[in-house]
Amino acid sequence: MRGVDLRVVTLACEALLVAGVAVFLKSRRLGPEALWRVLTAFLPFLVFPYWHLRHELYEAPFWLLLFATLLSWRSAQVPAFALSLGLMAGTHQWGWLFAPLLVLGFWRAHGFRRALLAGAGAALVGGAFLAAFVLPARHAFAEHVFGYFDEMMRAGTMHPMSLYVTYLFHKLGLTAALRPLQVAGQLVLWWVAFRHADRADRMAAVLALSLTWHLLFNPVAWTYQYLPVVLLLLLGLCFGEAGVEAAAGPARPG
Repeated sequence: MRGVDLRVVTLACEALLVAGVAVFLKSRRLGPEALWRVLTAFLPFLVFPYWHLRHELYEAPFWLLLFATLLSWRSAQVPAFALSLGLMAGTHQWGWLFAPLLVLGFWRAHGFRRALLAGAGAALVGGAFLAAFVLPARHAFAEHVFGYFDEMMRAGTMHPMSLYVTYLFHKLGLTAALRPLQVAGQLVLWWVAFRHADRADRMAAVLALSLTWHLLFNPVAWTYQYLPVVLLLLLGLCFGEAGVEAAAGPARPG
């Protein structure tokens, strides 16, 4: 039986992402200046050929789910947030990185009870997804997510021009500090998310910082891995402009 062409899935998810952003901007009724600021930031990124030619085939569904998660986070829709967050965590390891930040920010913005319900629901959805699709190949999955890190550390094949500081740590014999630094940085950002990420634009910025910090101390950090950081900042710009327009007057509801 022939499967689905993953290139079609990628193009479909990219199209849905662009359409979703467009619908969101239209629903916010942004003024011409705000709309122009968002479009001039988004359009070069969307037509940048490297985004389409280099990023991996499994990336586009994850980022579409991330956009849906931020939308439901912003509107405090607990069932939608739990579903999208659970699916996001089930489709990519970056979902594990983002999930605690999103739940803590949801707690800050919408209250503990809603955050608890959303977090529990997301854990059930994500756990079911992983059990159905990842558990049968758990050894290969663990090797892809964790084993490659250890292999690169043992081999010591660090490129001085890669986009990380791992090469410097390798030259100084301090590679054992890389994982603790990754974890310590995320713990600090958990606190930042709980204290300050009470709006979707701030949440997107915290997620961008989280991924950037993780990649800086990773054994590999290819250029395409930073493209989602740019996407998160652009989504933060969208949500931020929508918030500014909403605060400007009753004619433009937020």
